Amino acid sequence: MARQKTGEFDPALADFQLVVNAYPFSKEVEIALLQMALTYGQKKNYPEMAKAFRLLLQKFPNTAAAAQAKFWLGWAAFEEKDYKSAIEHLDSARILDPNGYRDRATLRILLSYFQLKDRNAAAREADQCKAEIIPAELRVWLAQGMVEAKNFPKAENLLAPLVANPSSMPVEGWIMLADTQVALNKIPEARTSVDKYLSLTADPEARARGLLLKSRVALALDRSDEARVAADEALQLQPEGRLNSEARLVAGEIFFKESDFESAARSFMAVSVLTDDPDLTPRALKRAAEAYRRSGKNAEADNALKEASERYPGSVVNSGI
Repeated sequence: MARQKTGEFDPALADFQLVVNAYPFSKEVEIALLQMALTYGQKKNYPEMAKAFRLLLQKFPNTAAAAQAKFWLGWAAFEEKDYKSAIEHLDSARILDPNGYRDRATLRILLSYFQLKDRNAAAREADQCKAEIIPAELRVWLAQGMVEAKNFPKAENLLAPLVANPSSMPVEGWIMLADTQVALNKIPEARTSVDKYLSLTADPEARARGLLLKSRVALALDRSDEARVAADEALQLQPEGRLNSEARLVAGEIFFKESDFESAARSFMAVSVLTDDPDLTPRALKRAAEAYRRSGKNAEADNALKEASERYPGSVVNSGI
């Protein structure tokens, strides 16, 4: 152990091995195996470290160093990308010694589930993990799962701590946070978040997504001019495809809010002509029918609803929603 402390690792390992080989029934073997494992760890020889820890647990299943051995076995398995084994060992470590290994083991378990793309299990681990030690990328990944599950308060809780340190927030995190804030009716906060997102991205498709959200947020704040500018820019960036159709829907909503129902109907009907999307198109046809009725064109409204029911049987229009 004196050699180990002075950095003479190979002579120290030889001494420890001598104890294990020559005195297999002595109480010092337990100490020797533990110190062998730790010395291999100091040498960054992780396969031999894991081998020594496994031998320690095999010979001394009730060793006081069991939690330590399990943690480092889990650590080594994680480094080897054997995430399932890592989870098993790390979980044992925190059960055996929660005060010593709960936080360190939980973070590695959380990262293992992240690598395994098991979002549900990762979310359970995140609940046990100190918030400040969860990496930003992992927070955004977990928040995405919460958004998909419509658990917006939890999504916001995951993302909100990153706002205090904006450089830590991945770009995608800003638009996800804005979407979450819209769902929670925190519209002014959403405006700030989407503006931050737009300041960080130049990709046409990504900007179009941000501009569409900005337009919806502006509309909710009764800023029709701002909403129209954002929607028009999104249309220019995406002259075709789903985002183009979404921009036309937003443009229709702007006209509707301004009581220009004929223009609103034209925008909504354009969506039904340009796309055959089972989500967007029946919604656009329903909104076109509402706009036609507001402008006194009941026949056109009936035709829009008929088209929706024929093209999308069982759609929201057909179910009376």
